[in-house]
Amino acid sequence: MKLTTPAVLAALATSACALLGPTAALAQVDFANWQTVVGAGLSSPLGVEFPRGDDGRFFIVEQPGRIRLVIVGVDGLGNATYALQATPFLDVATLITGPSFPTSPVLTRSSEQGLLGLALSPDFATSGVFYINYTAPRGNTFVNQGATFDNGRTVIARYQRDPNNANVALAAGDVVLQFNQPFTNHNGGNIEFGPDGMLWIGTGDGGSGNDPNNDALDPNELLGKMIRIDVNGDDFPADTLRDYRIPANNAYPGGFGGLPEIWARGLRNPWRYSFDRWTKELWIGDVGQSSWEEHNRNSSTATNLNFGWRVREGNRATNLAAGSFDVSNLTTPLYVYPRTANQSDIPVGTTYSTAQVGISTVGGIVYRGSAIRPYRGTYFFNDTNASALWAFPANVAVGNGSPASVGLLNYSTAFRTTVSGVTPPTLSNVVAFEQDNAGEMYVVEIVGRVRKLVPQNTQPRIGDIAGPGPSIGADGEYTADDIIQFINWFTSNDPRADVAGPGPSPIVDNELTADDIIFFINAFTSGN
Repeated sequence: MKLTTPAVLAALATSACALLGPTAALAQVDFANWQTVVGAGLSSPLGVEFPRGDDGRFFIVEQPGRIRLVIVGVDGLGNATYALQATPFLDVATLITGPSFPTSPVLTRSSEQGLLGLALSPDFATSGVFYINYTAPRGNTFVNQGATFDNGRTVIARYQRDPNNANVALAAGDVVLQFNQPFTNHNGGNIEFGPDGMLWIGTGDGGSGNDPNNDALDPNELLGKMIRIDVNGDDFPADTLRDYRIPANNAYPGGFGGLPEIWARGLRNPWRYSFDRWTKELWIGDVGQSSWEEHNRNSSTATNLNFGWRVREGNRATNLAAGSFDVSNLTTPLYVYPRTANQSDIPVGTTYSTAQVGISTVGGIVYRGSAIRPYRGTYFFNDTNASALWAFPANVAVGNGSPASVGLLNYSTAFRTTVSGVTPPTLSNVVAFEQDNAGEMYVVEIVGRVRKLVPQNTQPRIGDIAGPGPSIGADGEYTADDIIQFINWFTSNDPRADVAGPGPSPIVDNELTADDIIFFINAFTSGN
């Protein structure tokens, strides 16, 4: 279908406005609320994953070594139900603990090791293939204060769903990639399939403090990197521990100048990261050392980026040596925040409140769902130790990294309206964010909860997007300003013009088509 032109839209605006009178101004309301999806029966959950094309189930990663299955149903009133299955989908606890560690790794080694990540293959619905990231013993045991430790090794392994029972996986897996850890902390853990179909693996710098081996900057080490591999082939058939292909546009193709698996270097501990479903940009939350936490937004088609650790933490020079490694072209973080609001290295003219600081950041997601339209295009993230939830518009320009430069919003105590006599608890130790197939947001709390952000109260009407000027934001009136703003968004490929999917339907599809124009005009002329 040929797209409607701005001129035709303007003509429609004129006629539509004549049909509609002003409505009452909108009150500032809380458009969302927390719904506890799983609130009991979990042991140190670290993540949640949704299979593409299947809204009837999802998976929860437990740090001690299990993947749990949740079956989604519908009750007699049409409300979603969530049933945590007693039998684990996969249990690899014995691979994590090993013969030297008869109990959970969170007790015997480090709170930063264990089963750390899960990525479902894009074709999981048909292939049943998935990948996990876990820490296994490497055999270099040592005793510290009477306890036995092992620094461990990171293992990326491939598993498959049981073809005879979709609720469990086959017990045996294949190693795709592994590498040793020099210390017990900073293991990273997240793995994600990117919009390019590649498997992206974020690795920590190996641990201890201040990266004593300078691994993050070293292009010949996999630690402190963003790794990117193609799991649909094998460039190393003779090596049973390297089962993948190297993408052509990584930082060091052919292994010249560095390891070919590397996409970017200079990361300290990229615990969580995600891809924006609209822009395909990569958002990374990198945990700081002792002063600054940082968030980066970069094109997923870029390559050979250097995020600067260990010579830079946030935007601050650390005065640690770079050694022989090139640090001439460092990537600037989009947002940084300190550990305390009054520390001495905060730049002059920049201020942070006590509600804008923390010590262990968690990379979040850009909300692209349909249910809570006021939050579309907002990047949500948090700090685990501060039990905070923050956000800012995903399309902000790179500035000085301050709260003012990104328009930081604090949602730490929001979304807690009492429903049916139940008030959702405050957030506690959020360790991961995820989106379902519809783009709706979930958070994982390591204390044993998975929660979903759900709509409440009357949402802003689809056609009311601007005030006089036009200025962005609902004003309770349908005027030509709303049409003008929509035209501006649509013609500039702004995701805020994505109001519909095929049909048109009210479910957004992360692309701009004639369906969006038709749906918006219908909403405008009907006063919806």
